[in-house]
This record gives sequence, C-alpha cells and structure tokens, in this order.
Amino acid sequence: MRHRYRTCRRLAGASRSAGKSTFLEALAAVRGVVNGLALATVLPQGSLAWWDRRVLQTFELEFDDPVGDKKFRYRLRVRHSESGPPMVDEESVVCDGTPLLTFAKKRVTIFAEDGTAQSFAFEGGHSPLSAGMGDNSQLSRCRVLFLGVSMFKLNPWSMVARSTGESGGLNTDGSNFVDWVRGVALDDPEGFSRWQANLKMALPHIQSLRLQDLGAGSRLLTGMMSRPDNAEQPIPFYDFSEGEKCLAVLHAVAVTRGRNVVLSLDEPDNFLSLRELQPVLREIIEPIKGASPQIFVVSHHPESIDYLAADSTWLFERPMGAHVRVRAMTFDRSKGERASESVRIELQ
Repeated sequence: MRHRYRTCRRLAGASRSAGKSTFLEALAAVRGVVNGLALATVLPQGSLAWWDRRVLQTFELEFDDPVGDKKFRYRLRVRHSESGPPMVDEESVVCDGTPLLTFAKKRVTIFAEDGTAQSFAFEGGHSPLSAGMGDNSQLSRCRVLFLGVSMFKLNPWSMVARSTGESGGLNTDGSNFVDWVRGVALDDPEGFSRWQANLKMALPHIQSLRLQDLGAGSRLLTGMMSRPDNAEQPIPFYDFSEGEKCLAVLHAVAVTRGRNVVLSLDEPDNFLSLRELQPVLREIIEPIKGASPQIFVVSHHPESIDYLAADSTWLFERPMGAHVRVRAMTFDRSKGERASESVRIELQ
C-alpha cells in the first residue's frame, strides 16, 4: 500500500467481497499493532485468508510525511500458530533509505540519528516499534503518523447515548461517540462549538445539543427541538434516526480532522443520501493550516462515486474469487465521462 497525502481516494468495487473493506481492515490492524494492541486481538487466526495455507501475514506500507519531505517504508510480518498466539516475525522501519529499526530472529536493532546502533533480544509478542525504544526523532515521528490513522465504518445501532467519562479516541463503529465528543468538548471547546453549529445546519429541526448532567459523572447527549408553541422539546441521542446519528458523528470527525493524517470512511452513504453527505465530505476534504488528511472512501453508490472521483478512483476486482487486483480508473470529466459509468463499462 502506497500512501500519498493531501488526496482523496475513492475505492470502487466491481462487486461486494472485492476486498475494499479488507484493505481498510488491514490498515486498521497495522495501526493497532504499532499502537501496542495485542496481536491476537487485531490479527487473530481468523484473519488469515481461508484459501491460503501459509501461516505468515506480511504488510508493507510506504508513506510520505505530510509535514516535511520524509518518506517512510514500514514492513511487518506476523507468524501464526495453532498452538499459541501470533508473534511478530519481522518488522522494519526505513526513512529515506536509512534504516531506523529492524527486527528479525528475535533480535531488534535500533539506529540512532548519528548512525550508531543498539541490538538486543526481543521476543516478538508485540511490535518492537510500539515499545517506544530509541531516541531517534524520525522513529518517534513514524509512531505519531500511525496514531493519526483513523478508520470508520459507522454502526448507528451500536452508538450509546449516555457517557460515563471522556474517551481520547473514537471507535471504528462510533459506539463510544458520546464519550469521545465529551472529551472534544473539554480539549477543543472551539471545535465542539463548530460541531454544534454545523450540525444545526445539517439538522435544522434540532436547535442545540447538550450534554445533560445525570449525576455521578454521567452525561446524556440530548438535542433540543423547538415545538410549535416555541417551547423546547428534548430528544435524547438514542431517539435520533440512524442517519441523524451518522451525521452527528461525521460532522464531529470533520471538525477534528486536523488530528488525522489518514482518514478512511467505509460506505458512509449506507445511512445517508448524497445530499446529506456532500457538505460534511466537503468539510473533511478542506485543508487545515495548509494540510488535510489523506482520505479513503469505500462506496458502491454511483452518485457518491462520481462526486468524490475527481482526484483518484481505484477499482478493486476479484476475478473468479481469486486474489484481489487493484488498478487506477481513468476517465475524462471534461468529456462528460463519469467514474461510475467507467466501472460499469469495465465490467461488461
């Protein structure tokens, strides 16, 4: 996977099960490994391809630092076993051709900025990169970039309206949204106010949003709707429609997008019309302080594909159920050609 920042990429599929969501799941798994999650949690035995008898999983990513001109190459190989948990078999980080970290045969080598190296034993039960070893600033920067990778496949039925505390990160399905947005209210009150204003424009029947104090540290996210008699009618978040919940989450992601270097949305149009989705996607794409996250959007919806296909569209195919093939789509908008129509023609 080769990452280029400041672009929006639309991942279009020839069919379902073509591998688009799997691409995002792989990216999420690598991020989890680098962030120190247990290998058995993010890459269990069931993550191996059923048709492949090999017990090794290999991930390679090449990406540019959006701040500066550094180019990183990351490689991870995980070995699975039926008799024990998965283990890191190999891991390496290279910056502009210079090695920063290597791990193989249960030995890790950390390279300092002056070119010297330290080597010592390491079991491989988790990622050496996640351990935070070494004082190389480029290695630290690589870890920070992985922290800025976010993937979302929203499930409005999993979203809880009541918060018992703040959360520093938003779950992939949005289930802890109220905990997370409560943290945003404390850490970024300006962003929280922008979120409220933007959501009011998207949902004009909701006049304001409040984190209602329930006592004992609990809060309930509540929308206030104006009744015909001008009185306010509270609407708990759990009574929002599926689309309203997803809009609330996406608008919050948009105002906090400066925290991300890669932002992936898996079929955000499942619960929203294109008219509802366009404003929030425009905001997500808009650069912040001269930079914006690289955005991947997975979709089957023709109108949605055409809307975000200006920069680059990639077609995922799995002919006869074999290996997934990925290739760039080419079309000329100046001639009235559409990405969705190009996909349809390709499949004929």
